[in-house]
Amino acid sequence: TPALLALDPSALHVLGIHKPPGNQLSTTIITINHAKPITIATQNVGGLKLESERGRGPKLAAIRRLVNKHTDFLILTETRVDVCAVKKIKLKWGLKPTIFSLHRRPRGGVIVFSHPDHTLIPDSIRTSPMDGHIVAAVFEVATMPTIVVGVYGNSDSNDRASLTIMEDLRQILRELTHTYQTQRIIMAGDFNVS
Repeated sequence: TPALLALDPSALHVLGIHKPPGNQLSTTIITINHAKPITIATQNVGGLKLESERGRGPKLAAIRRLVNKHTDFLILTETRVDVCAVKKIKLKWGLKPTIFSLHRRPRGGVIVFSHPDHTLIPDSIRTSPMDGHIVAAVFEVATMPTIVVGVYGNSDSNDRASLTIMEDLRQILRELTHTYQTQRIIMAGDFNVS
């Protein structure tokens, strides 16, 4: 079975997928082997703390427009929130914040929301040693174990830090593919590559 991969808009050209011009919001639909399409939405939100506390604001409104009843996974990056704020984020269509790696500093935080049709496999959650950059877990997607990864790459133009994050990602994927015997991977986020 081929691996699934959804990337941030700056890297979609690698797969031959083109984002509509001027669209800041990203939704990618992937269909493999005539299966039900998997819809993944991703957005760098540049901080959600105040809006998550109030339950409204322009960023939350944009996220709510981004998702629909067919959205399977939503990956938010650069969230800059704590656990209490994550639990306050309310979205339609049953999407719940399922896994996250948080950091309150600027340029940190990844949250993965999942549709209730996809069951998180207990004990499969992995995060990068550097909080707020990688979160991954295995979900049952159409009865198949599927690794779902949210990534927020280093935005400081620091090659060493970027390499460390990519090494952490490689290690997490190696462990999860081996432990859960799957090559199905959905990866999305903001990789901060130019």
